[in-house]
Amino acid sequence: MNTNASLAIPKVNFSSIAHDLTEGPRHALAAHLEPAHGRRANTPPIGWTDAYIDPAYAEIGEIVRASPGVLISALIEARYGRCIAEIRQDVCALTVGDTDISRALGLTPGQAALKIVRRYFDASGHVFEVSVTVHPAERFSLSMRLQR
Repeated sequence: MNTNASLAIPKVNFSSIAHDLTEGPRHALAAHLEPAHGRRANTPPIGWTDAYIDPAYAEIGEIVRASPGVLISALIEARYGRCIAEIRQDVCALTVGDTDISRALGLTPGQAALKIVRRYFDASGHVFEVSVTVHPAERFSLSMRLQR
């Protein structure tokens, strides 16, 4: 996920978006806007992501900021050898109430959005990264194919 250097990313109280996380790491690592693929000028971002990692990896923050196109989990794997064995993803509807996030996404507080919480587990079943992404309702779609 890349960030756009021309965007001013506001400081956010990480706990405001992830107040309902009940398991996993609590070290707030990064907040960033997700630009639309092939983004043109004046096109609003598709989402806002907060990432939380195991406090043992707090030093990786500088590497994350210097590598905006690289997944945090890939950086953790390369540096520490901890690999993703499973990702659990929960999607729910919400209304955006955090004014920093709503401003960054170009929304009026109270507009509909989707929140996606991803928990990254290692082979031992321990969570080492959690990401929370908010997508404005009109900028996100999900397609799924189930076969039997």
